[in-house]
Amino acid sequence: MLSDRRRRILNALINEYISTAAPVSSKALVGNYDFNISSATVRNELYVLEEDGYVISPHVSSGRIPTDSGYRAFVDQLIDALHSDEPGNERSVNSGEAQAYADLANSAAELDAVLHETSRILNRFSDCLALVIAPRISKLTLRQISLVSMDSHHVIAVLVVKDGRVLNKVVEIKQALTQDELRTLECLLNDEFVLRGEPNSPSLIPSHGEQIQKRAFISDPACQEALITLIDQIDECLLEGERDRLHINGIEALFSKPEMQKMSLSLGFARLLDDDLRIFRLLDDFLAEDGVSARIGHENVDDEMSDVSVIAAKYGEDSHEGLVAVVGPTRMDYSKVIDSVERATDFLDKTMGIAEEEDEA
Repeated sequence: MLSDRRRRILNALINEYISTAAPVSSKALVGNYDFNISSATVRNELYVLEEDGYVISPHVSSGRIPTDSGYRAFVDQLIDALHSDEPGNERSVNSGEAQAYADLANSAAELDAVLHETSRILNRFSDCLALVIAPRISKLTLRQISLVSMDSHHVIAVLVVKDGRVLNKVVEIKQALTQDELRTLECLLNDEFVLRGEPNSPSLIPSHGEQIQKRAFISDPACQEALITLIDQIDECLLEGERDRLHINGIEALFSKPEMQKMSLSLGFARLLDDDLRIFRLLDDFLAEDGVSARIGHENVDDEMSDVSVIAAKYGEDSHEGLVAVVGPTRMDYSKVIDSVERATDFLDKTMGIAEEEDEA
């Protein structure tokens, strides 16, 4: 366990390295920080920190840089401070960030637009890659299904999800339907998928469709065929919504970092970012955590992420959970990023709460 003095020296070394991206010497620490101890003592403590695996010397004659274990001790202290009532642990206030969220709250935008703009704000104030993942469509209930006639052979199916997202799909109907027939099909679909008040998994939609057809007593072949087509397209619409859950901003900010200039690292990480499902799998375990949590360097399960850190937290509750995450080099400014992630989840919790209240009203 780190003594208070070694922790102060480790924290100073990490802050210095975050600022300079260069190995930190004992001379720099003594000159820039007031430890109230001799330079010889600082050198001895650095030696112990290296022996214990918290720092490492990349070259014999250079200073030291933090290891993943060193960052872990540093980050755990920051996260613990989020929930501490001790003086000096209050969250810093960023007026620009607060104003950005206030403006977004007043924009009356649909939830998808809110999530995308949240990722932009998070990228702007963390200076890292920002990801906001919407709650899974398959775990949410639908608030409303509307069928809007475009012409005699095309209908727009509009799905309003309980959390405020709106999905739509243009459906081709082989035979023209009257407005009364269209309203009948709309009522049948709402009775089955909305009034039940249960989550709508795409994989279950086809079996629901068979039940609807059995209960509907629709005699007209054109309406029967249209109903089957609409159910299939609702299924496809929900699946497309699953694929569109990821809002990502800041790729350029991430790849501008000195650490990302290594060609092998850049190419590997670019491949990862091109695979949404892989990203979902990598971040899924964060949903089991309460509050802000971190994966640092080699703690990430994917080798492509061994040189980056992920700070993430879930928002929403129960089946309406989504995720906010920031990805950056292990040398990221953890204090700033943790504060930004916490602000983003606070904002989205309030936004989701408003959507729930409107739905209940």
